[in-house]
Amino acid sequence: MVSGTADANGDLTLTWRPSSSRQARATQVTAEMDDAGSATAKVRLNGALITPILPTGGAAGGEPYIWVGPGDELTVTWAGAPAGGLGRMVVIYDYGTEQ
Repeated sequence: MVSGTADANGDLTLTWRPSSSRQARATQVTAEMDDAGSATAKVRLNGALITPILPTGGAAGGEPYIWVGPGDELTVTWAGAPAGGLGRMVVIYDYGTEQ
């Protein structure tokens, strides 16, 4: 799990990287922020949008899986959240059959 707090503008980016030199297969990404208000949240890979996600406890999962290499960054970004809001990101992954 990765966690952090939203800044004064209500923005927060949490980043996950594989802990191995192998490519990881992310099968689910979960975003959670208690009392996110009217915030929006997005899952991104290296800055490219994968999918919008519910900011208060949404999950993105299933095929097609997200392949994350050693130099890649999988992020959840919140915008418009309450300042100081605690965000959490959970990535469920395995090393599956490499792409």
